[in-house]
Amino acid sequence: MVEEIIVDELFRQRVKRFGIARIAKMSHCRYAVVRMAAIKAGIEIRRGRRPDKRKLARNARIRVLREKKKLYLHQIGEQVGVGRERVRQVLANTGGDPLSK
Repeated sequence: MVEEIIVDELFRQRVKRFGIARIAKMSHCRYAVVRMAAIKAGIEIRRGRRPDKRKLARNARIRVLREKKKLYLHQIGEQVGVGRERVRQVLANTGGDPLSK
């Protein structure tokens, strides 16, 4: 059985919106077939997960609490709902702890 994907503007929009795995499932095609069609059509394929908007907002709040209010890590963790160690990791991954500079 040869699977063929019709690459049109709707296909491009759906790949950008839903991703290859979901398109393959919706169209009952194999993932590899949809991926190859996207590559041949010149559609940029991202690897990995999309950033979670809630986590991005949480991380921004952690930075604000540390920079502006100068709270301790455990105090920030209590307000945000994560542990002290996670607060430290978020600060380290987003440019370092502003108070340790």
